[in-house]
Amino acid sequence: MDIKDLTTYLGNHCRFKFRNGKDIYGVIWESNAKFFFSSKERHDSLLKKEGGMYKTWSPIDLFDQINPEDIIQVERIAR
Repeated sequence: MDIKDLTTYLGNHCRFKFRNGKDIYGVIWESNAKFFFSSKERHDSLLKKEGGMYKTWSPIDLFDQINPEDIIQVERIAR
């Protein structure tokens, strides 16, 4: 998926379909020009802990770095 199209979904709970055929539910966000994925619950917990500042999160807090090109479809579940 093109990065420009993907930015519409940043920080929202979505269903992601990946090139490998997996459907995964969660949240993606961008930090320091990289994209990351976590469950909605973990994402919400980190936002509360860090006051919404993605750039302050350490790599240990981040679940999975993802390549936007591996995402082929996105469906927003909730805002």
